[in-house]
Amino acid sequence: MPLENEAKQEENTLLTEWVKKISQQDMPIFDRTAREAAGVAGNQSSSAVQLARVVLNDPAFTARVLRMANSALYNHGNHTINTVSRAVVMLGFEAIKSICITVAALDSLTANSHQSNRYKDKVLKEIARSFHAAVQARKLAESQNLRCVEEVFIAALLYHLGEMAFWCFAEDIGQDLEQAMARKGVVSSRAEKSILGFSFNELTQELCDEWKLGELLKSSLTQAKHKTKDGRIAHVLLGHDIAQWVEKGWSEPGVTEHLAKVAKNLNMDYAVFKELVYSGAKEARDVIKNYGAEIVSQYIPLPKELSNQETIPTSAHKSGAEEPQKQPKYYETNAQLQLKIMREVSDLMERKFDINLVLETILEGVYRAVGLDRVMFSLLNPRRTELKPKHAFGWQAVDKHKFAFAVTLQGHGQDPAQDWLSGSLLKKTPLWVRDVKEPKYAKGMTKALESLCGGSPFFLFPVVAKNEAIGLFYADRHASGRELNQELYESFEHFCRQANLAFVLATQK
Repeated sequence: MPLENEAKQEENTLLTEWVKKISQQDMPIFDRTAREAAGVAGNQSSSAVQLARVVLNDPAFTARVLRMANSALYNHGNHTINTVSRAVVMLGFEAIKSICITVAALDSLTANSHQSNRYKDKVLKEIARSFHAAVQARKLAESQNLRCVEEVFIAALLYHLGEMAFWCFAEDIGQDLEQAMARKGVVSSRAEKSILGFSFNELTQELCDEWKLGELLKSSLTQAKHKTKDGRIAHVLLGHDIAQWVEKGWSEPGVTEHLAKVAKNLNMDYAVFKELVYSGAKEARDVIKNYGAEIVSQYIPLPKELSNQETIPTSAHKSGAEEPQKQPKYYETNAQLQLKIMREVSDLMERKFDINLVLETILEGVYRAVGLDRVMFSLLNPRRTELKPKHAFGWQAVDKHKFAFAVTLQGHGQDPAQDWLSGSLLKKTPLWVRDVKEPKYAKGMTKALESLCGGSPFFLFPVVAKNEAIGLFYADRHASGRELNQELYESFEHFCRQANLAFVLATQK
């Protein structure tokens, strides 16, 4: 018994070491995104802007999330979604959480597969199979009117996460495992235990706990060998069953017989089922290609009716696919996107609108389309003695106490040199503070303001309703150190005026 306990303890240590290696060293992007998305989406008091902030922290990540949000997999109405804020509202928290985790997983795994040339084909094939399985599981769950289809998608996508992550970073031990698995009659899980000290299933379970990836994934992993009454788990397993079978060839007799059996178990007409899984395969290929992972899409087999390339090229990685391109760290000025977001704001205001959604969309416009590093909207308290942050992009987390500003608006006669922030609100005039060390600004530079701007130039714009200031927009380029210019200032003002108009309309309605 002591020897068994000692062996068990060693297995747990080896497993813990791999979990730590993957989460902290090798997949930090997925680690951060999964934790933040799960935390925000799981909190009932969270707002759309809090979930949007998880996405908007990274320009490259934002582009991928919006591309997925506009894909056939999510955007059934074919209405273009230009902002993350609107995506959260239109698709819902769970859908955006699902997209965030999907993009982060694909991004991390495909990026690391380029670094792991030895097992590259193995990783890419497993990514493709998992994504195909996730799409099939989601479509079938929808057809059966199951609840929580996004959970089904994520559980199917990450069902083999431990295996995919391992082969990304396997190095020399992967060769020992391959040799053990190649022996005739060897069960994969036993080979994994023998060489690694744990199974891939156990690694996935630990990563699921580490990253809080949901109870459905964990239940699917632990109940895989048992019959389950939970339709969601059944569809997670079914998605992988279909994805694995069709790799043998869609038209192979054994495959068609198996698919007919699945259709019968689901009480579906085979012709309807066949059309559904065919469209699932094409959708999986198109969506993952649209995401930018064309090299992965080649590993998802299509029926001959949909493509002449049913077989998976064994040398897909040699087909000239490019390595992931470096993306800009900060948002650049984009006049076309400014126009699109302005139209979206106008559209929001034409209906019975939510002022918070309008503000979030405007802030996102200033942040992403104008190309400012940080933007904040602060609202005056009822006594009009303090500005408190309400919405912000560009900060990892906004400390509301730290960024609360005392103002003096009860009466007139303030010295603008001593209190130019209050003066801007009283006179309802915007400011471009080019140099915080100038005497006219330095005298009124409080510790709170200094902490906010960090010595960088910034823009201010008062928000006015019923002819008096009710809040203030702040924006700068502190993080990147890029210069502010007249074009940026005018674009910033343009978006802020839309906010003023929104408050006017809100008071009228």
